[in-house]
Amino acid sequence: MVAVVVRGGEGRRGDALSGRPRAGLGLAERRGLSAPRLIAGDLDGRAAGVVATVETVVPGTSEAPPTVSAQRLGAAGAALARVHAIELTPTQRLPLRVRPTQVDDHAFGRRWATLYQASSPETRQQVVEAFLEATTGHTADSAQEVLTGKPQTPLLHLGDELIRAHRL
Repeated sequence: MVAVVVRGGEGRRGDALSGRPRAGLGLAERRGLSAPRLIAGDLDGRAAGVVATVETVVPGTSEAPPTVSAQRLGAAGAALARVHAIELTPTQRLPLRVRPTQVDDHAFGRRWATLYQASSPETRQQVVEAFLEATTGHTADSAQEVLTGKPQTPLLHLGDELIRAHRL
């Protein structure tokens, strides 16, 4: 018997789900890494009404324990070493990511939105193209959503600068 989990809902991006995570799970399986296995999926949400997947459950938990033993730290380090030992050439489905949540980096998006909104109508397409080149995971439509979003406020700008200064 295999334990499974159904993942889905409005917050899941079908385009991202059908590409990067699906390719990543496939790579993990081919390399023998401990990771969920994708069993089935409604990647466009037509059947379930929302994007959804059925995946195997990996034993354990992602919650940090109150105390950590040297043995547990060693096991975590060994698992990370197995992941980082995989040589991977970036592809369209598994692009190079310089940030763990680049698509959802709201401060990054606000800075680009500020630049876009300060640009003349004639140069805005150049800003869109530069944004798409500087990021992964965005389409022209999703870039437009980010760039027409909220611009920086002085307080947000200060917060972003403090975060960058402390490399958080």
